[in-house]
Amino acid sequence: MGGTGNRWELATEWIPGALPLAEILRGTAPWPRGRRAGLRALGRLLARIFEAGLRHSDLHPGNVIFDGEGRAFLVDLRGARFERRPTPPPTILDGTRTDQLIALVAATREMLTPGERSLVLGELVRGLEGQATPPATWRRRVEDEARILRRARCRRRLRVWFRSSKPTREFDAGSGRALRRRDLSLELARAWVLDDQLPTAEGDYSYTGHAYPSSSATRRAWAAAALAEEHHLDAARPAACDLRGARILYRVPRDSRPLTAESARSEHAAALGQLIGSLHDRGLSASLEPGAILCTASDSTLLLAPGFDPRPVDPQPLGPQPLHASQRWDELSASCTALGLDLSAAPAFQDAYLAAQRHSHEERAELRANWGHG
Repeated sequence: MGGTGNRWELATEWIPGALPLAEILRGTAPWPRGRRAGLRALGRLLARIFEAGLRHSDLHPGNVIFDGEGRAFLVDLRGARFERRPTPPPTILDGTRTDQLIALVAATREMLTPGERSLVLGELVRGLEGQATPPATWRRRVEDEARILRRARCRRRLRVWFRSSKPTREFDAGSGRALRRRDLSLELARAWVLDDQLPTAEGDYSYTGHAYPSSSATRRAWAAAALAEEHHLDAARPAACDLRGARILYRVPRDSRPLTAESARSEHAAALGQLIGSLHDRGLSASLEPGAILCTASDSTLLLAPGFDPRPVDPQPLGPQPLHASQRWDELSASCTALGLDLSAAPAFQDAYLAAQRHSHEERAELRANWGHG
């Protein structure tokens, strides 16, 4: 670090072959030394951060990179500061450390399983000198607050989908305002809005337009599609939004078709359990029917169809648990009836639904024990 004129400059070491953790978790970059080794390296990095007394108010996957040897590094120290180390040093149960962990768990809970998060935590505890294993009540508190924080963050982020931002670009569409995803070219977006030309299918994906009765309905549908993407749900991907024309362009797998009740009953019980379980885990309320789900022919993946509207449940009166037991069972019963499934005799559906709950083993066991009771 040094001064040049009226400015201070900070020089940092270049890390060759650096891979951001955010890209690794999204599946667009590989783990340098395998997934479990990478998660252990993340736990050791957190231990070093805590041991050094570094307070980072915005820990998330975008602030961690891995080198080619699988070592984890913290980057982007804006807002971070070192604290004076008290004697004795604080434990992992210290409020500041817990808050940092809650922020990181919230950012990764939909990309890491509870077991993988436990692996990171175990490596973190082992890396802290003289640190005892935290009690189960503390772990549950971290998971509870992380789930609430994650839901709140995703809902707050919806506003960036209505202006030029990281996911979207606003553009002029004649006499109206329109939005497009950054990876959809302006030329293709304008051709769809002005001339009703669907973009040509590319690779494994094609495009489809969906009309809505009003501009306000279009805004709600665009927000719903954005919310599904923020929560990493399998769903039709929003590509462009014509607010004046009250329609949305979606990107879907080329071989996807609407799910039928017959195939849902005979072939897709587990996939349906996973899809509905993922919605409930994110605090989203929705009764599904065949028309709201697409199925791909190549690998039988299920995804939410264009126009699907997941409704966020207000987390404040419900606490960390996203849905009341009665609401959960009512929605499960309604969805299974519409899809032709016998909920009481569909073990594959139940197992997949419970596996999609990314909170803790204890919560899944509790849900299993009370299965079918409102």
